[in-house]
Amino acid sequence: MEGLRANRNFRRYLCARVVSQLGDQLYAFAICWFVLDITRSSFHMAGILAVNSLAAMAIAPFGGIIADRCSRKRVMIATDLLQGLVLLALFALRQTQLLSVAVLYAGTVLLGLCGAVFSPAANALVPGIVEARHLPEAVAANQVAANFCTIAGMLLGGALYRLIGIAWTAGPDPAPGAPRRSPPRQRGTGQPRVIHPGASSRATPRPPE
Repeated sequence: MEGLRANRNFRRYLCARVVSQLGDQLYAFAICWFVLDITRSSFHMAGILAVNSLAAMAIAPFGGIIADRCSRKRVMIATDLLQGLVLLALFALRQTQLLSVAVLYAGTVLLGLCGAVFSPAANALVPGIVEARHLPEAVAANQVAANFCTIAGMLLGGALYRLIGIAWTAGPDPAPGAPRRSPPRQRGTGQPRVIHPGASSRATPRPPE
């Protein structure tokens, strides 16, 4: 590993991959809970994961071709920039109350496509920046970094969503098209049951007549 540590290009490459993969894992974890919050539907939560994987599978056979025919460095930069633009667009739509579940699905598909093109280009870049005798170590370091990002992304995603999730999801209305939860209703009246702060949620027994 000493040879890899002395390789400045590989250090920069590995740091860039960690940042990119960590961001992917943060989004994948947080977006599932966000969709569950605004739709109260486990179907949509699973659907977001499914479309991301399907998009990656669909473009994966062409990712290697793109990496071979184009500059791998430019492919990595372009896909990362496109992912950043997609995330900024989703954030802007949410802030203007225009974000819908359909838009989230579309954004997730685009992110999945970008990730599937980014990975082959990033992997193919390694033999060009390390010596052949250090290639097995470089591959192992890439795998360790990927596993680290998967675990750290879930932990950080849960912590950050708990801290800033309220600010992200706060707004006068849920996302357009999202089903809303109706408040509990009193029996026999059809009116919403209001529970005042500090009051017990148990029904007050009625005095005998």
